[in-house]
Amino acid sequence: MLKKYYPLNTKLDQLEIIQKLSLEKFCLLNNGDKNFILGWNNNVKNDIQYNTYQDISNLKLDKNYWFGFLTYDLKNKTLPKTKSKNLDIHHFPETLFFKASNVLIKKNNHILYFGENKDYLSLKHILSTKKIFLKKEQIPQKIELKASTSKKDYLNNVTKIKEQIQKGNTYELNYCIQYTASEIKINILKTYKKLIQKTNAPFSSLFSYNEINILSASPERFLQKNNLNLLSQPIKGTAKRGKTINEDQVIKKNLLNNQKEISENVMIVDLVRNDLSKIAAKNSVQVTELCKLYTFETVHQLISTVQAKLTIDINVNSIIKALFPMGSMTGAPKVASTKIIDLIENFKRGVYSGSIGFIGPNNSFDFNVVIRSILYNNKIKNLSISVGSAITIKSISIQEYQECLLKLKAIASALE
Repeated sequence: MLKKYYPLNTKLDQLEIIQKLSLEKFCLLNNGDKNFILGWNNNVKNDIQYNTYQDISNLKLDKNYWFGFLTYDLKNKTLPKTKSKNLDIHHFPETLFFKASNVLIKKNNHILYFGENKDYLSLKHILSTKKIFLKKEQIPQKIELKASTSKKDYLNNVTKIKEQIQKGNTYELNYCIQYTASEIKINILKTYKKLIQKTNAPFSSLFSYNEINILSASPERFLQKNNLNLLSQPIKGTAKRGKTINEDQVIKKNLLNNQKEISENVMIVDLVRNDLSKIAAKNSVQVTELCKLYTFETVHQLISTVQAKLTIDINVNSIIKALFPMGSMTGAPKVASTKIIDLIENFKRGVYSGSIGFIGPNNSFDFNVVIRSILYNNKIKNLSISVGSAITIKSISIQEYQECLLKLKAIASALE
């Protein structure tokens, strides 16, 4: 139970802190404002973890911080009559949360430590005195990513999806493909550092727990709860950055006027509004930003913000059941779209399209959307990167494929 907090003065960034403390089981989350929360457990042999969906509602939340993830395949419990039979190369658990014995929170350029006084004193000592002895740099391993879906199959599958749209079974569907590599070894901290430097993503996260390593440069927030206020920020609409300032401005203008991209975004906003209305106070669901353009290192994106209020402080389990998986990664309508996804895609999404986040004291929480991510199992030494895009009746197959390659390039460059 974390009852006390202490100020921490350090010029080290979050990755340097992780490295100096030699953390083994930890979760680092950025929250969109150049702030972060880092949770870990000193006693890694006796930490408390939960691996099943039912356990989430039983977490002892008062004065505790829990860090963890929800996989996309949790949909099989939150949505009626859905299932996942595709290949799973990582074999990560469906959900995993651990209770942190130590938490660092950076906000407004101040860092606070939550934990015990003895741990705080030890932390200060290590961060101020311990030197990091760098190993001799080895020649980087060349990692060749193998596509699970060929270009030909991708184009054919988009045609199949559009046939489903014409039949009225779905209006918009998020179709994803996976790239994999096996028998490889990567440096988690160095790779993550390169990933976030190349993307500057506001909701990036790094989760490391036993063999599970999730390196995410996510630009998207799934859901945040603060007291009785809920906030979701779906993304739909992507365009590459220009090579010059003038070209960049033209691309931004074209994206803001692209009716296909706007319609994709509006469809998902409607889905999120509907999901929130299941648990929100009457007439409290509001769209405070619609298709607002945000610029990142490699892409421009259209992001909307949907907010709602709860009448009572319901448990996390009920909120997740109402909203998970996020509409931006499924399509509309949600249940029908996920069933089509399971038929057309040839891999089990797992953590990709799921969410990483924390549940804090007083039932507050913040979760991202796991996209723009590298999943790595350091026990069996395999790695995957998945990318996708929203398919509508107006989609041009080759352009959707090129969008996937654009997203892949930004992530894969962190492995070079």
